[in-house]
Amino acid sequence: AVCAVCGAEVATKACARCKTLYCSPHCQQEHWNTGHKKQCKKIQRAGGAEQFHADAKFKEAADAAVATFGDDENNICAEFGTYHGRSLRVLDRRLPTNWQLHGFDSFVGLPEQWRHEPAGSYSVTGDRGELTGCFPDRAELHAGWFNETSAPFATRVRENEDVLALLHVDCDLYSSARDCLSELAPLLVKGSVVLFDDFLAHETWREDEKRAWEEAVAENGLEVEVVAASLLSKQCCFRVVGVG
Repeated sequence: AVCAVCGAEVATKACARCKTLYCSPHCQQEHWNTGHKKQCKKIQRAGGAEQFHADAKFKEAADAAVATFGDDENNICAEFGTYHGRSLRVLDRRLPTNWQLHGFDSFVGLPEQWRHEPAGSYSVTGDRGELTGCFPDRAELHAGWFNETSAPFATRVRENEDVLALLHVDCDLYSSARDCLSELAPLLVKGSVVLFDDFLAHETWREDEKRAWEEAVAENGLEVEVVAASLLSKQCCFRVVGVG
């Protein structure tokens, strides 16, 4: 658990209302005096601090992509790690209605252990193809392991001359992120936005999505800049500023 003020990984004290975490009464008081007082109820309504800040980063990523690519119908938002569809719904509400929206997931959970989560964690039903969740009407879902679904999708994007404007990577594992990025990173163009969940501030963050992203950046000659980041939601958002 990370302190909302100083980032210390010893946060054990929580706001009574919204459950935002702090390492000490000093940090909690400082946060209250510098703006948390105005946000506390909003955070509570969003479902807690992590979800509140995660939703904010989804919106920032979507806005950054739309600012560059506009509302062209060839624009694509692809999400790897859709689960029950919550983040896909947030993006759906934020993106132009004629953008294409794609959600990828095995829907049977993690393919291998990740940190303290055993293989099979985050399964939606346990049976591939029988999905439970609330997905946007325009979303096209791709069920299967990422090493099965990403390559055919990349081929389709190239054949249709579509634009991968926004990529949301919530793969957790290095192997899954690598499977996704090995096929999707070559599709990124100048202005493309890539948002990662679980990119920061956990025990193995340097060896998971971050490692897969750094490899993809190097292999594809990408120049990127950070658009937004949050220690509380462990997210990091990048924009491609050059392609080698």
